[in-house]
Amino acid sequence: VLLGSAFVEELDDTNLITLTTVSPQFYAPWCSFCKQLDPVWHQIGSELRSLGSPVRVGKSDATTLYWSNYSHPAPT
Repeated sequence: VLLGSAFVEELDDTNLITLTTVSPQFYAPWCSFCKQLDPVWHQIGSELRSLGSPVRVGKSDATTLYWSNYSHPAPT
């Protein structure tokens, strides 16, 4: 998914493993530090694309990715 004017790909459990040239940003939507870094990641993605780099910047909501991929046993 291209977001705004920069190139940041949205990662989820369907494409996280198959995209090997992606530098992932794992974030939590509620995290103030993640929100502050979002423009930086977009700038990095844009710069890499303009340089012709095969590396893409991706972002993944770690709060949903974690819960959808791991079992959580009940405490004993």
